Amino acid sequence: MAVQQDAEQEGPKLVANGSWVNLGGSRVQVVFDNRALVEIERRWGSLNAFAKELRKGDEGKIYTCVSDAIAATVRNLPVDPVDLIDPSRVLEYVIAIGAAFREAIPTVSEPKAEQGGGRSPDSPLAGDGSSTSGSSAGGWHPPTSGP
Repeated sequence: MAVQQDAEQEGPKLVANGSWVNLGGSRVQVVFDNRALVEIERRWGSLNAFAKELRKGDEGKIYTCVSDAIAATVRNLPVDPVDLIDPSRVLEYVIAIGAAFREAIPTVSEPKAEQGGGRSPDSPLAGDGSSTSGSSAGGWHPPTSGP
């Protein structure tokens, strides 16, 4: 219990304040916490893909973006988010979702590949790029240290 209290007091705040929208007759908070960000990555392949589609507005998959964002950010909905979306408020939803998303995602400058071998965000951390390389036959083993 003491470890949890220390972590809460000393750990960085990973959750932004979010935005509020009227959804299905109720005012709900749209907050992109870690769980929401992981869910968006699962559905869209990357956070960048979601952000690009959201910025397209009505020329993109706007209802899908809104529905996925609400499903990922608003917990314990009694029904599918699609059933709660008010078409006359889609612009309001897009603005609120965009603001909450930008607030939750810090600006990170990516290292340039020529300045130290940076990797792309979707590439493996190590190895030859195969997800099974050196792991499936005998399980994962930590690197040995020393001679």
